[in-house]
Amino acid sequence: MKIPSIKSSRRGSNNNIFKKLTKFAKSRRTIVAVVAVVLIIFFATRGGAETSKIKTTQVTEKTLETQVTASGKIASENESTLRFLTSGKLAWISAKEGNYVRRGQTIASLDSQELEKRLRRDLNTYFKTRLDFEDVKDSQKDKVITDTLKRIAQRSQADLDNSVIDVEIRDLAIQFSRLTSPINGYIINKGEFFAGNFVFPTDTIATVADFGKLQFVAEVDESEIGQVKVGQKAYITLDAFDNQPIETQVDFIGPKTITTSTGATAFEVKINLDPPENLRLGMNGEAEIIIQEVPQSLTIPLDALVNDKYVWLKTNDTFQKREIQKGLESELEVQITSGLNKGDQLAISGFDQIDKKNLVQKILSFFK
Repeated sequence: MKIPSIKSSRRGSNNNIFKKLTKFAKSRRTIVAVVAVVLIIFFATRGGAETSKIKTTQVTEKTLETQVTASGKIASENESTLRFLTSGKLAWISAKEGNYVRRGQTIASLDSQELEKRLRRDLNTYFKTRLDFEDVKDSQKDKVITDTLKRIAQRSQADLDNSVIDVEIRDLAIQFSRLTSPINGYIINKGEFFAGNFVFPTDTIATVADFGKLQFVAEVDESEIGQVKVGQKAYITLDAFDNQPIETQVDFIGPKTITTSTGATAFEVKINLDPPENLRLGMNGEAEIIIQEVPQSLTIPLDALVNDKYVWLKTNDTFQKREIQKGLESELEVQITSGLNKGDQLAISGFDQIDKKNLVQKILSFFK
């Protein structure tokens, strides 16, 4: 009987083991491949829909500006409130809202006859007081001046002085019975007065504004007024023309606080306007006052920041977390001083989907 070779038996056993291992490896690769295909299908459908929420932007180079924003309205730089300097009966008034008036043009007048009557009464009082004063002086020439006579003389002199003042006032009243405009402009407001009404020096008859010198008056919050300086660049956007910003500059900063319509404390800031003809007094708008600017700045949206010091940088088809250094920051953008280059692509939304996106790309690279 022939005894089997031990060596041959061992060789057969090794071959079987190798075949089994090969078969197992193939089956494992098959399993991995199947799992990979399943994952790819999942991410390409449900997961892919979610990763599509990842939006990107590009690092740009531009002049970055920071600004103070304040609301306000258009006003005239040269505006005059017209009042009579004396009281009296209104004889006539020609002022109407919207009328153009020239400097020196009369728009209203008081009853001059009534003023003349008052002047004559005052003149008569003056002459009588003068005669009385002269009589007192004559009576003192041949008498010893007593304390009583001194007081009488002093009182008479005071009465005379008062009479002279009254006459001068009435004379001025005649001169100022006509109300004239001190500037060229349009009547923007007229009081409710008519011929025959009695008016006083405190009554506003009309308001005249020069439309050739307009300005935007903004109300800047007291917390920001320290950053605003005369001469700073500003952009005015009016509600009526919101797509036509007007570039100008700060001309004046009010020395005292005002209270806004909402009860806040603010300062008036006046901004020059060289406006087109279609602008009108009282138009509301918003001023952007440029308080700082950096030219040739690498700039990204604030939405791209992660925890205020990282960004997701797109490299090929994946995203890598990149640490950055910030500079000047505006309301919507931020300057990057290190960590990025012009043209880099960054994620600005869908941050929670980035890990899924990276995993899909790793799986796909396994089959390349």
